[in-house]
Amino acid sequence: MDTTTSKRTTDSTRAFFEACTELLMSLLPIIVVFLVMLYINKPLKVFAKPEWAFGAAIFFGQSLVRLLAAMISPHKSVQGPKVVFFAASVLVIGLVPTLLCLVFLIHGAEQPNGVPVEFQVFQTLLFFVSAVVYLIVGVVTHELASKSQQLGSH
Repeated sequence: MDTTTSKRTTDSTRAFFEACTELLMSLLPIIVVFLVMLYINKPLKVFAKPEWAFGAAIFFGQSLVRLLAAMISPHKSVQGPKVVFFAASVLVIGLVPTLLCLVFLIHGAEQPNGVPVEFQVFQTLLFFVSAVVYLIVGVVTHELASKSQQLGSH
């Protein structure tokens, strides 16, 4: 393994751990809500709380921001149509359903029957999908930035 490959692997690992750290800090409000629900003896109610959908919306939104920042970065290795497709996918498949789910969760919380179980499961699933997307985008955009710096230094 040459020095460039070793440095790229180290940079990718660093980018992964940086994104994981951000994810971990983002879990903090959900952990607090869970502890409160546990204290009042309703631990499963944590899935009815909108924090999951808020977190998913933030992760999908931050993923879009990172992708757009990669697009405007002055390097030659970005394949514009692929990045735009991925950004559109994050928006259409991730962010829009998450925000719709959030609306139904807030509305359901005001109803006598509470939040339907389907929305509780869906928002939790969206949260974990958004976290994976955020990790992937974080590592990929870090790689693009590294390539940009390498191209600029040669």
